[in-house]
Amino acid sequence: MVKLGTVSFKARCDRHPGFDPNDGRGGIRGGCKRCELLLDIHDTHMRLMEMIRKARNEMDPVRPKAAAAAADERQTLLF
Repeated sequence: MVKLGTVSFKARCDRHPGFDPNDGRGGIRGGCKRCELLLDIHDTHMRLMEMIRKARNEMDPVRPKAAAAAADERQTLLF
């Protein structure tokens, strides 16, 4: 089991308050280091969320109850 704490992070570049990480590298003006760091944090977060979704989907157990219910239903049709 992996526990991830809740992190709230609000930050803006003082020089470029209108920078949006969703714009990607093209939204960074003048090679601003703080904007690049904010973009790296955003990209890392997006990759982490994707990995969590993949792990959840791979670990999702097959529902044996649904299979058992279907088997019971077939048996009752024989009578």
